[in-house]
Amino acid sequence: MKNSLLKEETIGHERIQLLEAVAREGSISAAARARGISYKTAWDSLNVMQNLIKYPLLEKNTGGRKGGGTTLTQQGVQLIETFHKLEAGLATLFHNVSDELNTIGVSSKGLLHGFMMRSSARNVFSGRIDSFKQTKNEANTFDKTNYKSAINTLLHIRIAHNIMMQSIITLKSVKNLGLVKGRDVSLLIKSTFIDVKPAPILNEIQKDNHFQGIIRDNFKGRDMNELTIDIGEQKTMIATLSKTHPCADYAPNKAVIVSFKPQHSLIATY
Repeated sequence: MKNSLLKEETIGHERIQLLEAVAREGSISAAARARGISYKTAWDSLNVMQNLIKYPLLEKNTGGRKGGGTTLTQQGVQLIETFHKLEAGLATLFHNVSDELNTIGVSSKGLLHGFMMRSSARNVFSGRIDSFKQTKNEANTFDKTNYKSAINTLLHIRIAHNIMMQSIITLKSVKNLGLVKGRDVSLLIKSTFIDVKPAPILNEIQKDNHFQGIIRDNFKGRDMNELTIDIGEQKTMIATLSKTHPCADYAPNKAVIVSFKPQHSLIATY
């Protein structure tokens, strides 16, 4: 269960089942027990979904006879309903074309997975391209009249209302992916490429791809520590730090600055 949940598509059947369990059980910990997974696995899976959704999926409640808990927002319920409608629609579609698929020699599952993104990156954000900027070529010059002289392209991607991330990819990749201003994309960053510094450092906050955040969890492994950091607007980033990193032992609720280099990110489309 744990491995399949962590390796499945960004929003897949088992993660929707986890969301349903939260609705039934009234808390993330109870939902994790019901699904036979650890609290951390449940927490990480919910964060993955939330990073792709504009509005909050969960609402934390305090007080009451049971001391509060977690419920689904209206958008969380709508996500479940929409997923099942899509699932039913795809089942009908693939049933109707099953003979044609068999003739071609491809399974419906294989075809579906070909259109769905899977990644080992721990940080996956859904956003919209806000602007492009061609960077200098190897000769350190850029001729505006010669578009082919540009080697790389700097993308500004709006992840949330006040969160803009930058990514550098090749001009060839821009063309191959059909990227244009206003197109929705996914931005991926490996957790080992995320850097963490103490906060507040005012001049650091002003830099591109630098975000002020609060540590929500610090999972301490044998060789590395994994920090989950809330950067606001329902978005989180995961940083994997070596034991010798100055911030590796920071406790939850500690304020930090998280950052990554634009060239250390990937862009994916559907």
